[in-house]
Amino acid sequence: MGFAYLALTANTALAQIKSFNKNGGQITRFSTVGNAVDAHDGEIGYFDGTYYLYGTSYDCGFQWGNKGAPFCGFKVYSSKHMNNWTDRGYLFDATTTVKQTRCDGKTYGCYRPQVIYNQKNKLYVLWITALLTACLPAKRLWAFLTRLQSHI
Repeated sequence: MGFAYLALTANTALAQIKSFNKNGGQITRFSTVGNAVDAHDGEIGYFDGTYYLYGTSYDCGFQWGNKGAPFCGFKVYSSKHMNNWTDRGYLFDATTTVKQTRCDGKTYGCYRPQVIYNQKNKLYVLWITALLTACLPAKRLWAFLTRLQSHI
C-alpha cells in the first residue's frame, strides 16, 4: 500500500495542473459527470495507483462567518491521471448532532481533511483541523479514526 503527497510523487512533473487561466482567473474543475469539484482546502493522496482528492464540501450551504450555516462534511474524488475526477461521495455522515455542534457555523469550522494509511494496523486514518475558538490554535481531531471503504 503506497502513499505519497502529490508534491512527493515521481509523476508530479508529468501531471502539472494549472489552477489559473492566462488572464489570472481561477479554473473550475469538473467531475466526470459535469459537476464542479466540491473539495476545498484538502489534499491529494496517492494509494495503489489512484489519486484521491479529499476536501471540505460547501455544497449544503456552509459559509465562513455565517452562524446559521451547516457543516457539509468532507468529499473525496478519485482519478488515475488527475485530469478526470470521479465523485466518490462524502467520507462520513456530517448531519449528526456531534459533527454539527463541533463543525457548523457557530464554531470556527472543520477543515483540511487528510488521509494516511497505517501499514502496521492496515487502517486508513482520517484527521481534520478543527478551529474550536478564535483564540485557540487549530487542533487535530483523531476522533474520526476509521476504516475507510476501498474507494475512499
